[in-house]
Amino acid sequence: MGTESPAARRTNLERERRELRLERDRLLLDLARSLGTDDLARSFGTSAATAEQLVQRASRRLSGAEEISARRIARDPDRWREIDRYYESLGRAVRLPGSRRRGR
Repeated sequence: MGTESPAARRTNLERERRELRLERDRLLLDLARSLGTDDLARSFGTSAATAEQLVQRASRRLSGAEEISARRIARDPDRWREIDRYYESLGRAVRLPGSRRRGR
């Protein structure tokens, strides 16, 4: 893992998150089938309408009709710091023919 580039590490993390989300959706549908929506709602401490919506969305995501998207509630200034450093280092490594470094 230490030899992975930051971009490869980020890609692997996203893949793992996607797999975990799909597994969550499969488990939710299994629970809904075995318990029923009303009992699922009771076990989650929510309304039957909310549980039904959770089941419908999970079903759509698993069928491929809906993409999984995440929304960030609060800004995270450190989120892109590592990938920014990576791209900055790439940019510094490339020199166009005839270009001079600043300060020289």
